[in-house]
Amino acid sequence: MSAAIPRILLQPAALFLTGMVIKLTDDYLDELSEGDAAETRTLAQKLGRGVAAYCLLLFAVAVSLDAVSSSTLFLAAYAVGMGKDPNLILPTSFPAWIESVLATGGGILLWGWQPMVSSLAIMAAVQLIDDYLDRDVDWQERRPNLVHRWGKIEVLILIIIAVAVSIQLDWRKTVLVLVLAPVVNGLAEGPGKRRSC
Repeated sequence: MSAAIPRILLQPAALFLTGMVIKLTDDYLDELSEGDAAETRTLAQKLGRGVAAYCLLLFAVAVSLDAVSSSTLFLAAYAVGMGKDPNLILPTSFPAWIESVLATGGGILLWGWQPMVSSLAIMAAVQLIDDYLDRDVDWQERRPNLVHRWGKIEVLILIIIAVAVSIQLDWRKTVLVLVLAPVVNGLAEGPGKRRSC
């Protein structure tokens, strides 16, 4: 790694870039699944088909800066995302829950259980916070939301548990992700959007 980048900045930069990759990919896939013909609002919509190339570029840089943090966070985001609709059959012909298990297992085999579980915990917390903040918008737009499925109090308790587990395993990554998530969301969303990360 080049000495031009201070070591203390490597993990924050890697987590920020990985967060952008996760957000852009999620927004683009949401757009494809919804078939929304509305005017361009998100960064993913503006990039269009270029999203794949830009995400690969950003992720390559992120992994170069901090391979463990970037890889486990991305795999955790994938695993958590698949967990929202576990019985959905994906293009691989596997249900989503199997891909979630494979992503988690692969992360543990490659990077160890502690980095992977801490990433899973913080990504679960981010997803739950997202659903909690978006509960009213999701209700109006008839989007799936864990708050509607489980209840507000239950989701708040799960957020506390997930953050506590993540802090116990890697407090620095936990704090960085919680600070960077709204920054990533603000950059990826257009001015007309009100949805959270």
